[in-house]
Amino acid sequence: MNDSINFCPNCGHDLSAYKQTDVLRSFDELYCDALNVIVKHKKVSTSILQKELRIGYGRAARMMDKMEEDGLISAADGAKPRTVIFDALKKHLAEQTT
Repeated sequence: MNDSINFCPNCGHDLSAYKQTDVLRSFDELYCDALNVIVKHKKVSTSILQKELRIGYGRAARMMDKMEEDGLISAADGAKPRTVIFDALKKHLAEQTT
């Protein structure tokens, strides 16, 4: 990804808020795919992201943290599943495609 590109080439997600490092550049592109995984499964977990995106635990966990930061999923509560905040997710996806 070129430093001058500020949007994900896959979906148009605004990448300007991310730090410009090699790890986060590749993370940004998969983040968009991770959001689509939530829509597909109507739930989210690190294991679902790992399986669907073929990534390791650490990367999936960082995506979960980012989704929580973006207000798309609930905060972690022990071993309980996180709640997907579908209204926020739909709004977030709509903003990225307009």
